[in-house]
Amino acid sequence: MDFINNYDVGALTGYKTKGVVKYFKKLDNTKELIELLKHASKKDIPVVPFSGGTNILINNNYDGLFVSYVDDTIKEVPSKDDTVLIKAGASVSKEDLVNYCSKKGYSGLEFWAGIPGLVAGGVAMNCGAYKSETKDVVHEVELCSTEGATTIKGNAMNWAYRSSGIPKNTVICSCTFKLKKADASKVQKQCEEYVEDRKKKHPLEYPSCGSVFKNPENSNKGAWELIKDAGLCGFRIGGAMVSDKHSNFIINYDNAKAEDVIRLIEEVKKRVELNSGIKLHEEIKIY
Repeated sequence: MDFINNYDVGALTGYKTKGVVKYFKKLDNTKELIELLKHASKKDIPVVPFSGGTNILINNNYDGLFVSYVDDTIKEVPSKDDTVLIKAGASVSKEDLVNYCSKKGYSGLEFWAGIPGLVAGGVAMNCGAYKSETKDVVHEVELCSTEGATTIKGNAMNWAYRSSGIPKNTVICSCTFKLKKADASKVQKQCEEYVEDRKKKHPLEYPSCGSVFKNPENSNKGAWELIKDAGLCGFRIGGAMVSDKHSNFIINYDNAKAEDVIRLIEEVKKRVELNSGIKLHEEIKIY
């Protein structure tokens, strides 16, 4: 197999910290993708589907394969009622898909407005905001694995909080969303309001991977509140800092290294548990 060897994927991720992967492959053919996954399996090479990297932190070096499937098409599937099916390729950006839907007047993905990253990543982690989750609008997902290509209905997937339940070494190739036909101006207005809200609340001027921790199930407080209560706003380790604008964001404040971010994550978990008795768990993926 023809790979890019020792590729600095970290430069593409949300934190912009150095993160070298042993093998990197970008491809746009499902047959080649399946052969690649079979090859990696035979060689015992761990595989990570790479979809924009907005929720990934690489701890300097990763001894495995990052694979990026490229399909940036958006297609409409004919529908007779007040719903519409929109099929989006894995590498379509959330921004482009939201813009497409808002102009057409297709409602359901407004909560994605202002969230960075690609479609595959949003589906894989069941991205959610404003009391909505991706699973609510997924009709079906096309997947590739060592077993071949398959399509799974949205209601047959093992959804969970910030998880789609897709097995390891499985790559999302496309997703079809079931949306509602609506007034385009209202859809656009809602998207604009969400974008403005994010600008006000989130430290978008600094590199980050967004919310670091999941909201705990055993607490009536969100992760950001627990972190703030522990007095950690503005707390720094190296070039990484807990944002004083949104305490569930750890930002690359001053040329942070991956280990700065990781050490800060561990310190936040430790201090929050000491202060509240609540254990926080990462939403971001660390490799």
